[in-house]
Amino acid sequence: MKILFVGLGSIGKRHLSNLQMVANRRNIDIEVILYRSSNVVNNIPYKQFTDYELALAENPDVVFICNPTHLHLDFAIKAANKGCHLFIEKPLSHSLEKVDDLINVTHNKENIVLVGCNMRFHPGLKLVKRLIDNNTIGDIYSVSASVGQYLPDWRPNQDYRLSYSAKEEYGGGAVLDLIHELDYVYWLIGDVSEVCALSGKVSKLEIETEDIAEVLLRTKNGVLGHIHLDYLQRDYSRNCKIIGEYGTILWDYKEEVVKHFDIRKQNWEVYNISCDRNDMYVEEIEHFFDCIIYGHKPLIPIEEGKRVLEIAIASKKSSILKRFIAI
Repeated sequence: MKILFVGLGSIGKRHLSNLQMVANRRNIDIEVILYRSSNVVNNIPYKQFTDYELALAENPDVVFICNPTHLHLDFAIKAANKGCHLFIEKPLSHSLEKVDDLINVTHNKENIVLVGCNMRFHPGLKLVKRLIDNNTIGDIYSVSASVGQYLPDWRPNQDYRLSYSAKEEYGGGAVLDLIHELDYVYWLIGDVSEVCALSGKVSKLEIETEDIAEVLLRTKNGVLGHIHLDYLQRDYSRNCKIIGEYGTILWDYKEEVVKHFDIRKQNWEVYNISCDRNDMYVEEIEHFFDCIIYGHKPLIPIEEGKRVLEIAIASKKSSILKRFIAI
């Protein structure tokens, strides 16, 4: 299986390392080639290209799209037209332009497409999903999700001011960069009918994108939600709370715990969820291989990647227009 990597920043390097590990463990023969937009790097044991057309001429079976967000679709569409299976790092894009073009090509070519939202593979959130699907707390009334981390701490070896996170034209900003929360809330409680948001740059960070966002939403089945996203918290925080008819579910990433309060038993059940951060990325790669080799349905297909992007873009639009946006 020949695999082309487009972009080799921090997330590209993580996926490449995990890909090699999974391939070795499952005895899958792979050949990796790289596309880089600038100079070839020495001491990398892979064939490298600075011309994307030449890279595609090598006829890869799979392409990992790990370059900046605003470039995803142009590169993905060209690869899809060649019949390649696609792993596209989140978010799918920075706008909806050309998303349907990619969907049409992948449907015509029958390509496997997985959008890389790794939080759906976190064991804590998978347990929350099971509890909800098993009707453990009955009808869902509301959900609140929150994530925050100081942007300069994300990539200590990189000047945050030069990162795509800091640039509007590259698809940076808290709403798109931290789209995981929008994605897993969509996954847990269903599709969204309307959003209202406030967002902006409130800190002294030297960026041109929003560093905080507060998103209100209503799902199509009437659940109310609140999602907080920020580049500001000096102590990393990520958690979710779901209130239902028969109780409450709490998940805390940092505390590695899921708690379930059952009104009928009048007690909390506590599940300790230990998770090495890289484990969910590894499981994501395992799942992608299963989709390609065994025909499994992608957990995050391109249609869901599009829908979550629509929710994110509607949130940004709502903040600008200062009104609810129906989607």
